[in-house]
Amino acid sequence: MNICKTHVTLINNENELPSLRDAWNRLAELTNKHSVYLRFEWFDAAWQWRKETHKLSILAVWRDDKLIGICPLMSSVSTRYFMKTHELAFLTVPDTQNCNILADPAEIDEVLSVLIDFLAGGSIRWDYLEQEKLEQNAPCLHRLPALLQNHKLATRTVNDGNNPGFSLKGTWEEYYARRSRRLKKGNNYIANQLKKSGKTVEIRQTRSNASYAAAIESLSAAINLSSRSWKTKTGLTLENPGPSAFIKRLSDHAHQQGWLSIWLLYLDDAPAAMEYQLTYNGIVSALRADYDSSLDDLSPGTYLNWKLTEQLFSAELQRYDMGPGDIAYKRRWAEQFQDLYRIKVYNRTLRGTALGIIENTLRPALKQLIESIRSLMQKDSPSKK
Repeated sequence: MNICKTHVTLINNENELPSLRDAWNRLAELTNKHSVYLRFEWFDAAWQWRKETHKLSILAVWRDDKLIGICPLMSSVSTRYFMKTHELAFLTVPDTQNCNILADPAEIDEVLSVLIDFLAGGSIRWDYLEQEKLEQNAPCLHRLPALLQNHKLATRTVNDGNNPGFSLKGTWEEYYARRSRRLKKGNNYIANQLKKSGKTVEIRQTRSNASYAAAIESLSAAINLSSRSWKTKTGLTLENPGPSAFIKRLSDHAHQQGWLSIWLLYLDDAPAAMEYQLTYNGIVSALRADYDSSLDDLSPGTYLNWKLTEQLFSAELQRYDMGPGDIAYKRRWAEQFQDLYRIKVYNRTLRGTALGIIENTLRPALKQLIESIRSLMQKDSPSKK
């Protein structure tokens, strides 16, 4: 009788990845058919950014020669609290809106068990593991902590913000009627300012049905706008080496797969604002939005966001995800908020144990002590007497 053997392999050579593409995307479809962020193409693009500072450490779970699970990790050495720690983390970039361990839901328990045995067994060096941007319905979010604790691995699950968005079902008129009076008044003011400027206003959308040359032209305009935005001080704008390598590889994939959507607002035929999106299985994901900061008084980015949103309601789409980040304009438009979570795992190594004690015991105790002292000082201050 043949007994199927389940085992884990560590993939740290990017040349091995292309052979996994079909099996990877099959698992992505089974895990969450609406998430473009689980596709092979997304991780391939993300790696172009991270490869300069991290090592590839993808864990592949096999039953004999069949791929049944993927834990998409990268590794690095970081300094935390004056300690050099070996760290594992999901292969994400700032543009990633959700992440997960990939597996058929019917096999997720087996996949998680084998992965934890591998991680706890010393087959890979690590002190700290972080899995971020897990959606609330991710099976591993609820099952992984207990399994890790069975191996006496300290864990902590924390809130990781949310992904705001809204449904694209119904009509634009119905949706816009629910927006605040303040938002509508602001939009009308911007429209009037653009009209008074005397500039010709044009909005163009480049999709995957455009030629590759047209897609590259729009991408170049988007990158150029990113380099002229107020975000340049973050080091994350698209002209920088890592983000540039990422967005170019992603755009190649997106153009081939039919996901690409680049919106550009032109003033007097010059690009003034842009939004870079992916459209996948009815979900529109906004990845980047930038505008020429020299045109700040005309608010071209706000105007583009308003007008492209109106057009999305006529395209038979399901939802618009705005991307994580507590930003005022997102709150004004959003009606749905997808909570995200982060799992932190501390290995039984000396550094892992010390890190767990510092973050889970000492820091909370110190914070509580400071709050108690502050409260006592406020009670004793002259203004309270």
